[in-house]
Amino acid sequence: MKVFRDPFLTIYIGDATDQFFPDTYKQNPSDEKFKRVIDVTEVRPIFLHQVHESAGEVITAERASKWRPFEKEGDYLITNVPEVGLGVVTADCLPVVMYDRVNRAIGIAHAGWHGAVAGVVQEMFEHMKQEFGSNPASIQVWLGPCMKSCCYEVQKDLVRELPQERVNQVITNRADQLFFDLPQLVMMQLGKIGISPASIDLSYHECTHCNQRFYSHRRDQEAGRNMTVVSLK
Repeated sequence: MKVFRDPFLTIYIGDATDQFFPDTYKQNPSDEKFKRVIDVTEVRPIFLHQVHESAGEVITAERASKWRPFEKEGDYLITNVPEVGLGVVTADCLPVVMYDRVNRAIGIAHAGWHGAVAGVVQEMFEHMKQEFGSNPASIQVWLGPCMKSCCYEVQKDLVRELPQERVNQVITNRADQLFFDLPQLVMMQLGKIGISPASIDLSYHECTHCNQRFYSHRRDQEAGRNMTVVSLK
């Protein structure tokens, strides 16, 4: 577990020690294995049923009070409501947190291969811009743990989904095996939005496949999930 705090924000980045399994939590939202994230963030996170696409939801105070975990589909959440936890669960995909320092708004995205190619992070920013007036110059980004290019082997059919101008930038051929750099694709998309590399925090960005501390679907098959939760104070 790692936690980032400042006067206005808390980010919780969990690992396998949380022993978090979405199906168990959906059946029993008071599951004791989930208690640590509540103790740290002082909020109960809102989760979507993630579908590896690029749609998401804005969370108002009213919607937060009625939210049922994992029932509504989508891959990003945004809000400007304090004490509302926005969460994603991952086990090789990339959690991306956005914070608008000027307008005091947050977003979190679940960016896997398909979601990243579909532009889920860009869609999240555009939704924040529409709802809260967010500007790239005011955005801070954190990239959480995911499977990185050292381990993310892919097949040629998946490479064909990438924009051709990006292939040489995010695909590496090593001994006739193709490896995908998911975080690099997302960082290039953030740059296209206008977010400076200096505003992207990589201090919580580790490889889930290399590091046994995290769940990895590719490594473990039937894995639990690593939680990432962000909330405004």
